This record gives sequence, structure tokens and C-alpha cells, in this order.
Amino acid sequence: ADLFDAVLIVTPHKSHPELAMQAFALKKHVFCDKPAGITAGEAEDMTECAAKNSVLYAMMFHQRREPRYMAVSEILKEGRLGRLHRVLLESTRYFRTEYYHASGAWRSSWNGEGGGMLINQGQHILDHWQNFFGLPECLYAEIPFGKYNNFTVDDEAVIVMKYSDGMTGTFIGSTGEAEWTERLSVEGSKGKLVLRDHVLEFSEYGEDSER
Repeated sequence: ADLFDAVLIVTPHKSHPELAMQAFALKKHVFCDKPAGITAGEAEDMTECAAKNSVLYAMMFHQRREPRYMAVSEILKEGRLGRLHRVLLESTRYFRTEYYHASGAWRSSWNGEGGGMLINQGQHILDHWQNFFGLPECLYAEIPFGKYNNFTVDDEAVIVMKYSDGMTGTFIGSTGEAEWTERLSVEGSKGKLVLRDHVLEFSEYGEDSER
């Protein structure tokens, strides 16, 4: 332990909590690939253990640093859209073949990966959502299992969300569509933002539409 200062965890999902806890106990900083753990309880335990041992702990969501998402974040933080009314985030870019699912025994299974699309590819998309808009007050989800593939885990999700301020949102994710779509649409009282792939369109109104 005297030979290193930090730990980078890039192993299969279910091993993340155990490895992180070992590092925290040794007073080592941790940079962990997503997900933190398979359950919310595991994630909370990791956060508490890092704080208890006064070490740095971060999750690897590298897409936050892509210029297009940084531009969206800046517009939202500046309040240029006004009060947000409606959001649509659709991402089917992570098409995965049967070869991918069979490439490792731990992939695309409850025992190995701990789930399917949501615990793996969908985490990046949902991280953008909570980074931009925070957590909803309530939600309704349709999550089919093995819709496109011969397995028992999820490969698609359609989630409708409602926020305490009245904003509504729809999240669509899939790993089974061969021709992919990636789109973020945000409607506000002062403007509208649409991100399609790497093209960002932003319309700012002359005055607030709610006045």
C-alpha cells in the first residue's frame, strides 16, 4: 500500500464495491468506473466510507466532458431557457449485437453485470439527465426484458418523469435498434434547445413566453 496513492477500478460491475472499500480502508483515493455498485445501498456505503476515511472518490462519467454536453450544461446553468417545461432525451446509439453479449460471461446477466441496458450503457444517458435536470418527483417506467435479445435482462427503457415545478420529461433508451438516434430536446419559457448527435440548435425568444 505504500507504493501507490490512488486506485483506478475498471473491473466487472459486481467487484467495484469490494475493491473500493479495500482502497478506502488503506486511505487511498478512488476513481471508479460506472456503476458504483449494483444496488443503491452499495453506492451509499461507498460514499460514506470514502468520507469517513477522508479520501477523494469519483465516478467515471467521461461523457460530461464532451464539448456538446458542456455547451448544453452552460446554457442551462445560465438560465437562458427560462422555466423548463418539457424534456425529451432519446438515445439508441448503443446498439449491441449477440456477439457483444456473449463476449464475456459476466455481460448482460443478473448474476454477472447485475442487469442490462440501464446498469451499463444507460448510466451514461441517465447521468446527463440528472446532471442537467436533477432528480424527478415521480416517474413511470416501461422496461422490457429480452425484447431484442435472448437474455433475461433489460435492453430497452421508456421512462416518463414529473418534477415538483411542473416540468415533465421522457427518457428513451435502447440497445436493440440497429439504426440509432441520439436527441435531446428541452423546451423552456425563454427558448428551445435541441441537440441531435453533435449538432446543437438553440433558439432564444425575445421575451419570456409566460409573461
